[in-house]
Amino acid sequence: YQRRVHGNPITGKKISKGEAQSYTEHPLRQGDVIGCSYLQERVEFFLNGASLGVAFTGPTNKLQPAVSLNLAEVRVNCGQFPFAFPPALPSFLQSVTPETILLPVYLFSDPPANFSQSDKPVHKRWQLDSEVPACRIAELCTVLEKIEKGLPIKDGWPAATRAQYAELVFVCERTANQVRPVVKPGKVGPHLNFERITAAEKHLMTLPPDQLTPLYEALKRVNHLFGRSLTLFDFNKIQPRSITQFVLQYRDLMFTSRKILWMRNMVKITDSGASVGQVELNRKRAARHAHNPRDQGRRSLFAQLMRAFNATQIRNLRGCDRVCSVSLRGEGATDAGGPYREVLSHVMHEVQTTNLPIMIKCPNGANGKGQNGECVILKPSANSPWCLQLCEFLGMMIGISVRTQGLFDLYFPSIFWKQLCNQPLDKSDLSAIDLAVSKFLQALKKETKDMDDERFRDEFDLKWSCELSDGSTVDLIPNGRNVYVAVADVAKYCDAVLEARLNESRVQMQAVLRGFGKIVPAHLMSVFTWREMERVVCGIRDIDVELFKSRTSYSGCSESDPHIQIFWDVMRGFTPELRILFLHFVWGQSRWDAVCTKQNFTINNYSCGDPDNRFPIGHTCGFSVDMPRYTNLASARQKITYAITECQTIDADGWTGDDVISVGGGDQDE
Repeated sequence: YQRRVHGNPITGKKISKGEAQSYTEHPLRQGDVIGCSYLQERVEFFLNGASLGVAFTGPTNKLQPAVSLNLAEVRVNCGQFPFAFPPALPSFLQSVTPETILLPVYLFSDPPANFSQSDKPVHKRWQLDSEVPACRIAELCTVLEKIEKGLPIKDGWPAATRAQYAELVFVCERTANQVRPVVKPGKVGPHLNFERITAAEKHLMTLPPDQLTPLYEALKRVNHLFGRSLTLFDFNKIQPRSITQFVLQYRDLMFTSRKILWMRNMVKITDSGASVGQVELNRKRAARHAHNPRDQGRRSLFAQLMRAFNATQIRNLRGCDRVCSVSLRGEGATDAGGPYREVLSHVMHEVQTTNLPIMIKCPNGANGKGQNGECVILKPSANSPWCLQLCEFLGMMIGISVRTQGLFDLYFPSIFWKQLCNQPLDKSDLSAIDLAVSKFLQALKKETKDMDDERFRDEFDLKWSCELSDGSTVDLIPNGRNVYVAVADVAKYCDAVLEARLNESRVQMQAVLRGFGKIVPAHLMSVFTWREMERVVCGIRDIDVELFKSRTSYSGCSESDPHIQIFWDVMRGFTPELRILFLHFVWGQSRWDAVCTKQNFTINNYSCGDPDNRFPIGHTCGFSVDMPRYTNLASARQKITYAITECQTIDADGWTGDDVISVGGGDQDE
């Protein structure tokens, strides 16, 4: 602070609990500059760049430095002008590239033409080296730098490696409080329940048991610093050697639940409060043309919904509740939530089949080798305007999932999710989709070290081209399919193949990201790891019965009733596939996650005669089930299994026979 003092010099004072103490013997004169450092749990003042000592220590969130305007003219510089005596930054920050900080960070990428002026958020910009929030970032980076070096982040706390902190985050998430796994505002992270840590986990953990609690406190401190700093970073412009890039290297140290809470708050800021209204869809028409290759998915439910959504303003798709209600042509279902969820599940299932021309089974699945055999990837040759339109709508649907907390049953590998959350791709992503090529490239480098060109050409006969996942061929250099690879260029060839395969669907992925950025502030997803991004969109594939039970309420019955205990015994005995079918039976979708889902499950009392011969009744609109009072486990398992396997369609008997529909200006069926 710069003081212009009129009259006698003023001596600094500090007041603690109402008692004034002399802080400095140096009198303050006109033109003196007082600096305040608010960092590392301490408040320190400076006179013309020289430290006056620490004024206070303790949690900085409870301390607020102040200036008294008593018989003096004071000019306060909060960063709008360069500091006369810039504060010393941590060693890492002194070497990074200066970057602009954005607050708040909720801009959309590539806003469409109908992005109204009222939707554009107002934001302020500061330079890192000239603004007050920089001290928060400096403190966070200082702590992260200590973690990287394996040093304790605070005196008296144990030291741990970066990997051990990440391991503790994983354990914390697994043992989070079951009743309310999503942290509330003001809470730092999930509750660490040592009783739920299994013996196998304790054996695998590298952390000594006596260090778990203090390291958990250190981890909470790290998450607290993350939480109050995230809105200061411009994730839309991540420059090399920038602070944002540095911080994102430690995204795995943040609790998933805290990231989700922060992301939801940012998404809520851009909630338009609007919806599309009612959308009419024809499932019979889609089924009739499902396997027609000439149709190219134009009559699919996916395309019907795309035309309906494209016919409305984009702001109508930015609500945080469901974006539309569904009317199924020729069916008798009334949409109070269940038909909407079932249609979205059907739509996202369609995109993963050959009904639409934009996805193919990954090579590992096609060859029956390696992991992710069930996964599909974007088709590299799907670059027609129609295919790119479908890819863009896929991105919009994923954005709607993030906004509305609706979970989709998607089977995409890491190469897809990493690009959605701006993570760099590496050779492990190629192994995850094409293990054969990955192993070939590794073997090629080893086996050709001592070969001459003649032997190399006889054994491998390689040219500067490679085959992509869909069988199409691309040149790695100009006219590469006619140029042989020399043994001296094997390393360059392997790198070129890796680069080509990792980016084989870049055009399609750019369309997905374009659609995703129309619905949510896409760059905010950079705080997630790819596994967390998959969880936000898809939830967890299997259902933790005990966690599901903790998020269940009862109407007309109680948890202690015999038939309710029988029901939970049935759920525990189900295979993961049957538990998914049960979820679809009562909710209309196949994924559930306690962290990513806000709605609880309800079991209603079903009073009826001869309950052992009655079936349960699922209510997908209310995420509930009417459960008969079964008297034995065998009857309950038989009836519940039959219901969830044979009754998967909402009101399938309600067909009216009227098949003609036009959605969003699309073609009518014949």
